[in-house]
Amino acid sequence: MTRLWEQLFGLTWVFARLNAGLQSLVRWTITGWPSMTIRPLAIIALTALSIVLSLRLAPPLDYLPAGNRNLVFGGLLIPPGLSVDQMERIAERMERQILPYAEADINDPDSVARLPPINRFSAPNDPFDPVPVENFFVGAFGGGMFVGATSQDEEVVLPVAALLTNVMMSVPDSFGGASQTSLFGRGVGGGNTIDLEVSGPKLDRVTAAAGLMFGQAGAKYGFGNVRATPSNFNIEQQEFRVELNHRGRELGLSTEQLGVAVRALFDGAYVGDYKLDGDTVDLVIAPPGGRLDFKEQLADIPIATPSGDVVPIDSVVDFIPSLAPQEIQRIEELPSITISVRPPEGQALEEVMQAIQVEVIEAARKAGLIDPTMRIRLEGTAAKLDEVKAAMFGQGGSGAWIGPTGRWIAWGVSLGLGALAASVCLVRIGRGKKTIYGAIGCLLLALITAGLIDAIGQQPQLIEARFCWALLVTYLLMAALFESFVYPFVVMFTVPLAVVGGFAGLRIVHVWSMADPTKPPQQLDVLTMLGFFILIGVVVNAAILLVHQALNFMQRDGLSASDAIALSVRTRVRPIFMSVLTSVGGMLPLVIAPGAGSEMYRGLGSVVVGGLLCSTVFTLALVPLVFSIVLEMRDGIALAFGPVPVAAGSADRQKTRSESIRKGKPVGT
Repeated sequence: MTRLWEQLFGLTWVFARLNAGLQSLVRWTITGWPSMTIRPLAIIALTALSIVLSLRLAPPLDYLPAGNRNLVFGGLLIPPGLSVDQMERIAERMERQILPYAEADINDPDSVARLPPINRFSAPNDPFDPVPVENFFVGAFGGGMFVGATSQDEEVVLPVAALLTNVMMSVPDSFGGASQTSLFGRGVGGGNTIDLEVSGPKLDRVTAAAGLMFGQAGAKYGFGNVRATPSNFNIEQQEFRVELNHRGRELGLSTEQLGVAVRALFDGAYVGDYKLDGDTVDLVIAPPGGRLDFKEQLADIPIATPSGDVVPIDSVVDFIPSLAPQEIQRIEELPSITISVRPPEGQALEEVMQAIQVEVIEAARKAGLIDPTMRIRLEGTAAKLDEVKAAMFGQGGSGAWIGPTGRWIAWGVSLGLGALAASVCLVRIGRGKKTIYGAIGCLLLALITAGLIDAIGQQPQLIEARFCWALLVTYLLMAALFESFVYPFVVMFTVPLAVVGGFAGLRIVHVWSMADPTKPPQQLDVLTMLGFFILIGVVVNAAILLVHQALNFMQRDGLSASDAIALSVRTRVRPIFMSVLTSVGGMLPLVIAPGAGSEMYRGLGSVVVGGLLCSTVFTLALVPLVFSIVLEMRDGIALAFGPVPVAAGSADRQKTRSESIRKGKPVGT
């Protein structure tokens, strides 16, 4: 029984046989005819598969996770001019609908079961299960109202947002929406909001274009996810315009003079400011008898004209009733309207940005509502996401450094030198068949060099990309440790495989989160992107172990390259899986554990776990193949351009060691 326990009930023997079989398979693949057929095909297939899967699995970008904050907040747009009593009646109406959910107790299942289900606009046929409300409030300010609530179940908050939205949309002649507040921002959408700024010198054209865009965005994403600033931009109120008539112009009055006089009578006319104890105090001219309250009081006010006559104001002006916006927002001195769009559940920020460009902005442009004097910009979180993309992957739009002629020269020179070196290797094939691999290596080096020059020349922003710098720093560190610029290329082959695993892990978590409508879906946000940077420094460890151990066997024990690589796979499998499984075990709670803050790190954990598992499995299959063919290319180039004779004693020693490996005798550790 003790022996069975020590042998893990036979698992030790099973894994030992699997390990030995893996060693034999690796050695068979990198020697003989499989090295000329199966090995290159496997390298090409796995590399192409990693690139294709990375492109297919890569999701659109998001900015920040919403978090699972237990607070729902929403705004209600009501008709202008409502009195306080009317607002109170609206609040009481909403309170009556929310009160049953507030009186229910989550610890009393019967009281919760008696509540009606909560409808949701995104899936009318699949309502939320009722969720009791802990606290709720209704308030008002200016021309709008706001509503907030918390859930008795801190893990289920989204249904409360749907409840408040339904209650607000039931108010006649009003519309509004509520959402779970974000940990990283305020207002609609919190940390993930696209602000569409519409600006121009003519307010009527700005209002018309913003009205069409607001309707298009609301129809596509739901009016609960769309809000305008000012919120009442398309709801005009009555006003009276004071316009200078013909008699006033005859008396020498100007529109500016009349405007200053009328403004001074009602609001006070600003004339300047002065400093008092470090504070700025405005100077305002106001009538001595107090400011006027009604337009009827303006009729008998005398006004002095430039001609010297003093006449009543109503004799030189006309009062014209009209409609005007209740509020005007200015951005960079231009009348502006901001339309804030919150991406619906399950849609990433980048995906919604692209849809707004195509379906919202272009619709207004085709309708002729956007003229050359107007300015349309995506601001808010959309602009921040562009900044993050520029920091990680480089800022585009700077123009190519190399023109078409320069590209032809770069490719021609690189491929020409590569072809010349390859021809030298083929001419000297009599020195050994490895010179064929040397020729292939020269051509590959030429292709890589030309590709890098062309990529940097056409995409100069790659020089500033953080992701490229992370790869470069990792490569240079390994080059210093290995004292070679060749071996790090082998190790870096694990990065694309890790990216595939990271995207696959993120896709699994995304599908899992989408299956539960009460939880925010997992997207590729900024925190999740950090997982790929972590992967660059972590997944290379397994490849470093294999390459370093194989070099030790070749340099210290005199083994051939094929035997050293096969033996390194056999001896390094256990430490590789030990380090990977401990890392996965440590990161797995971030993916599956619920609780406060879990949504912020779930994406990062899924990327690291998926990348580690995928890269580890494929590292054992791909790195030995790539390492063996790189060694043969290196030896072929050295043999063609400057062969170093091998001493007979060293060759006999290497042959003896290799035969010992084939017979299963241990050599080194």
